[in-house]
Amino acid sequence: MIADVTLFTTTKPFAGHNGVIQRNALRSWARIAGAPRIVVFGDEAGTREAAAEIGALHVPGVRTNSSETPLISAMFAAAQELTDSRYFCYINADIILFDEFPRALHDVARRFRAFVMIGRRTDLDLAHPIDFSAAAWDADIRSRATAAGTLSAATALDYFAFSRGVFDAIPDFAVGRPAWDAWMVMDTRRRGIPLIDATASVTAIHQNHGYGHVRNGTGVAWEGPEANENRNLARADKPDFMPFLYNVFCATWLLVDGHVRRARSREHLRASARMAWYDSGLPRRLAWLRALRPRVRRLAMRPLVLMIWRPASLLSSVAEANRGRRAGRKGLGMRLAASPWARRIAHHYQRALEAGCTCAWLLARRPITLLRAMWHPHLARKLIRRSYRALYAPRH
Repeated sequence: MIADVTLFTTTKPFAGHNGVIQRNALRSWARIAGAPRIVVFGDEAGTREAAAEIGALHVPGVRTNSSETPLISAMFAAAQELTDSRYFCYINADIILFDEFPRALHDVARRFRAFVMIGRRTDLDLAHPIDFSAAAWDADIRSRATAAGTLSAATALDYFAFSRGVFDAIPDFAVGRPAWDAWMVMDTRRRGIPLIDATASVTAIHQNHGYGHVRNGTGVAWEGPEANENRNLARADKPDFMPFLYNVFCATWLLVDGHVRRARSREHLRASARMAWYDSGLPRRLAWLRALRPRVRRLAMRPLVLMIWRPASLLSSVAEANRGRRAGRKGLGMRLAASPWARRIAHHYQRALEAGCTCAWLLARRPITLLRAMWHPHLARKLIRRSYRALYAPRH
């Protein structure tokens, strides 16, 4: 089992409920088998005392942004400079870990020299300090998580375990705000580094809390100017960066029962396909089609409404238009001017009405062939062309 690992984090002030859940998390790390090194960054009230209680290294002078929020880049760089560990794990200070974590890290390290390990968390309400003196404290928390916990969304990534040197150029993201974890996943995939989903092997308990600590927060609890700045930093590195694309299902490998295997579940394959689709640039090139979507929908729905509510009037209009064309008269709208509803459609949707009339003629004359065409696009195109010629081609 790996003992050469450093856990590092930053905290909020140790007051009220935040103080309870952060002490729970830090004390659980200190009891992990193998005694990992722990580094706690930040100057918040109570941080130094909490770090001293578990024998962790306290680093008060971490670099922050204008809102005094610690920067991810500063913590990742400092953690690798302060210790000589081969493996590191950034973890949020509200996550409880168990002895299975170093075993999972060991299993991954046996397979890869350089890697990044992530996983989903289990959300649980904990309002009181955990009694770590009890022999079965971990079994009690696990049972409570099984009974009342909820597996969080795939986008909620609260720990990143990695080998030394994997992350050496990180933008100045603010910790605890959106987009930075998605960028880490994107950057790992972009550079071809193995990304392991350890959800099935690592139980990470997230103690639910509020977001009153977010300065100038707006809308959703963690949104605000810092969230916007994080997104801008990510897009400065990758102009078409979209955070929703990158989550735990972007992992290329799975850790299950101590074995590392390819991630081939439906969710993982779908996430990889979606990333490839957006990275190809086709959505950006085809963006002009979105502007046509409402117009196409209107053009397609008008003939459909006529077919359902006024089929007799529609078919009689077809017959009259057909006779008018044979006589050399121009324009379907001229033959439909007798009724107000037809006049409006003829004026704005002449071509759509012609397509609808074609479908109505097929429905009346060749319903079985029309149903077959629904499952065979090439047959549908061929049938519509023939029907259109039958209806509107001039006859001599």
